[in-house]
Amino acid sequence: MSALVEGRDYYLENGLMVLTAYFLKQRGYCCGNDCRNCPYKEGRVIVCRKFGRE
Repeated sequence: MSALVEGRDYYLENGLMVLTAYFLKQRGYCCGNDCRNCPYKEGRVIVCRKFGRE
């Protein structure tokens, strides 16, 4: 994976790095950590492909 690009892959909020939906989609799976911009969320249910749980 190449270097992260601010604005495309992440942004800073209150001194914390927040990953974008673009980056998370490129990663290719849900980590199960309820990320704010998770593209694998469907409504309020997280479809987690890596761990096979909801």
